[in-house]
Amino acid sequence: MQPIPQPDRKKKTALPISAVVLITALLFFVIIQFIPVTQTENQTFLKKGNRPLIIAHQGGAGMAPGNTMAAFSLSEKLGVDMLEMDVHLSKDGEVVVIHDDTVDRTTNGTGAVKDMTLNELQKLDAGYHFIGPDGSYPYRNKGITIPSMDEIFNAFPGYPMTIELKKDDPALADKMADLIRKHNMSDKVIIASFYDDALEYFIKATDGTVPVSPAQGATRNFVIAHKLYLDRIVPMEKYTAVQIPMEASGMNLATERLTESLHKRGIAVQYWTINDEDSVRRLVEIGADGIMTDHPNIVKKVLDQEL
Repeated sequence: MQPIPQPDRKKKTALPISAVVLITALLFFVIIQFIPVTQTENQTFLKKGNRPLIIAHQGGAGMAPGNTMAAFSLSEKLGVDMLEMDVHLSKDGEVVVIHDDTVDRTTNGTGAVKDMTLNELQKLDAGYHFIGPDGSYPYRNKGITIPSMDEIFNAFPGYPMTIELKKDDPALADKMADLIRKHNMSDKVIIASFYDDALEYFIKATDGTVPVSPAQGATRNFVIAHKLYLDRIVPMEKYTAVQIPMEASGMNLATERLTESLHKRGIAVQYWTINDEDSVRRLVEIGADGIMTDHPNIVKKVLDQEL
């Protein structure tokens, strides 16, 4: 007996695992694009109109000895929008304005800042190494000292400032918080640090009432997520401003997409350290809120011409 032929039946094939993973990933990506972002409450440092804020890096370290009263006063007369400075703790627990861990590079002395009292630090010549355009030393023996943060607040009451905590030290964060309260500067300063732990401690010490910019780790996480179009899942609401270079690790950070992404959250975007005219023009084009510079005079000249 001959077997009865059966009709062909195509085998049902399951979707390959790789296709399932790809489809799932694409759906996840699309969903993320619709996640609403939370706006930060304090939007003080967003630019007004098209003109970014001029931020004098170390008070304008290209014009006068950085982090000194001479530089800060010069930038104030120039009419900059913000002063930027760096702080350490002295041996006797005073917040002092200096960039390095030691006094060697910027003064006629040697040694660690933390090993000297405020009185000892202020006996040093903080204008000793500054070289003028003609190769001379115009600030030597002129009484230029390392200022305390208390002196800066007294000299420039209410002047907007960005202050970088140079050490991962809770004592520095606590002391800085006390000075801000003492001088009623809570709505006038941005506190920055490369150290995530130092910044988190400061936020807790001030109950989140003082504007801060994200530290190195948090900034890196946001930038990487942004490059992957996943930045909406990164919480940023506790930050008032993001302070970044134009380029880092081969990544271009001076993009309109990045500034727009942060502006949707009400966060200002400030770039450092910008000393050439072309970069200033580029940052104006992409909508930067602030330009941190050693030469506020150069930035001001370009902005006056362009805007």
